[in-house]
Amino acid sequence: MHIGKAVDCNFHEDQRTVFIGEFSSIAPHLPRQKAGILVAMAFVPALIIPAMSAARVLRNSSSDERDGAPLAASDVRKQGVVDRMVSGSSPPVSYWSAKELEKMIKTNSAFRDRAEELRSAHAKANGRGKLAEVPNALMGA
Repeated sequence: MHIGKAVDCNFHEDQRTVFIGEFSSIAPHLPRQKAGILVAMAFVPALIIPAMSAARVLRNSSSDERDGAPLAASDVRKQGVVDRMVSGSSPPVSYWSAKELEKMIKTNSAFRDRAEELRSAHAKANGRGKLAEVPNALMGA
């Protein structure tokens, strides 16, 4: 069977001609309105990608108030890393030795920018940052 060619098919006693394949072979037999709908169904999906590309080019060629604002993603990420290290009743920084803490502060830029916060959390978690509580009985009260 050849696509786009008229093919003779036998249905009982009568012979009919069937068109297979090409859209143009179907269009003459349809009313104009249906042919237009079929054309739109064929070409509109093909225009989605070029239309989206054109919209992106237009959007990127113009500037707005967001373009002048400083980027804060790096600072937010770094603060989030430090917050995870110092949060909780026994923060992860409490398990490090003083030598490991200083090494991490030296090598990690997020830790370097917030070194005092890390050192105070480490000291507090390891008991060096707390004031010794004296029971009232020993105070003479």
